[in-house]
Amino acid sequence: MKTKRGVRLLAVLFFAVGLGAFGNPGFTQEQPKPPVIPDKYTNLKVLPSDITKAQLLPIMKGFAKSSGHRCSYCHIATDDLSSADFASDEKPAKSEARELLRLIRDLK
Repeated sequence: MKTKRGVRLLAVLFFAVGLGAFGNPGFTQEQPKPPVIPDKYTNLKVLPSDITKAQLLPIMKGFAKSSGHRCSYCHIATDDLSSADFASDEKPAKSEARELLRLIRDLK
């Protein structure tokens, strides 16, 4: 009786280790999609219309870090940015951020 139980336990153990080592195609995780950040921008009303991606991304990351909000706070976007409509003015926070930028710009 103990031998059958030991064999079953050993078989279950090998099966579990095999799944861990080789994975199970039925349980694969979906790979995250890359961000959809465009190279050219539309609907820029405060920032220069010819701004490059290399110039814009640090500005936007600075806004996010200093405000404590993710991009989706002002933009129509998923949190991982795999889907986004950056040009949309639908969210009020985007208009408020633009107004703050104008006020800061006018102080100079």
